[in-house]
Formats: sequence, structure tokens, C-alpha cells
Amino acid sequence: MAAKVSVWVDKFVPGWSGEEGDQPVLQPVLPVVEALQRQYDSDAHVAPYRLVSEDGRDVSECPRLKNETLAHLADYGMRAVVDLAVADIDHADTHAKRTREPPQEWRDQMWELAQQVCVGCLVYETRGGLRIMVALPQTMEVKDAAEWGRRWREHLRQRGLPADEIQSPLQCYRAYNVLREGERQLRRAIIREPAVFVLPQVNAG
Repeated sequence: MAAKVSVWVDKFVPGWSGEEGDQPVLQPVLPVVEALQRQYDSDAHVAPYRLVSEDGRDVSECPRLKNETLAHLADYGMRAVVDLAVADIDHADTHAKRTREPPQEWRDQMWELAQQVCVGCLVYETRGGLRIMVALPQTMEVKDAAEWGRRWREHLRQRGLPADEIQSPLQCYRAYNVLREGERQLRRAIIREPAVFVLPQVNAG
């Protein structure tokens, strides 16, 4: 099954607490390839989670979830699940806002390395570097996906890809063909169904 993401018009979509009286602002859920092939006339973002019913049926829309929302989803007969992992590879100087764009030589090195380490990944360049997406071995609950993603990003760092730490497993990411501060963001990209990444086994001894 194709990996799916929630699509937001921008990163300012209000979050839903799940508490009684708080009305969710629903956003569409799309296959990740469809979501990232679209041209947006806003600073659209995607979130790598979606909702399913308790019996596993897909839900076509999803609000922006907060960490505290997860405890309330069962009250509505739903669960939050994740199909893919995301890593941002940013140059140190752009990450620290010392420069606007990283050197092209560094971009080229990271681009090639990303495809060697994550064969079959979905990847696109960003202002600060590049973004990598891979499919999880199976659809996971948010907590399990967060732990898998942490281990994956650590593996990327060990292989020379300086993957950013993330603040929350519910983090969102800028989509590909968007308007950012009035500028069309169109850089190098391979938009395809991301391949499943298999984490290396850790030797106990």
C-alpha cells in the first residue's frame, strides 16, 4: 500500500486537542507521491501521520495532532499511524542561519550519499540541504514510529548524513513545490514511492 501523509495549507494550521468542544480543522490525507508532485500556491506542509479507525480502515482527512491528542483518539474510535520516516539533512551554517544556502559541492555530496545509504528513497533538496523519506517496514503507531525514526536517523549520522534531531514525532515538513516567502521552491528532486528501509541488526555481543 502507498505511504500516505496529511497535507496542510501551511504550518500555521491550528492543532486539535481532542478534548470535548474543540472542533478539529480537517486536512486531506494523500499518498505521499501525489502530495509532493502537486504544485501549491501556499507554503504547504506535510505531516507523516494519518488516522485509521479502530479496525484499521483509512480515514480520508486528519486534523493537526498535538502530543496530548493521542490519548483522546480512542474516544473517537480512531488511532494515529505512520507509514514513513523523514530526515532533514542540513548544512551546519544554514542550520545556524549563518548562510542562506549551503555550498553546491556539499549539496552534491549529500545527494549522492543519500541515495547510496537509502536506496530507493524519496528525496528532494531544500533551502538548507535535503529531505529524505523512506517507508517503514510496516505501518506503525506514532510511538513505535518515533523510536524507529530515531534509530534510523542515528544510522544516517553514522554513515555521514548529518540528520537533524526532531522535536516531536508529530513534526511537519515543508512540501516540495511550494511558495515560501513568495518564492517558488523547485530544486532537485526524486519524487517516487519510497522504498522500505531495513535497519541494520545490532549485535548483542
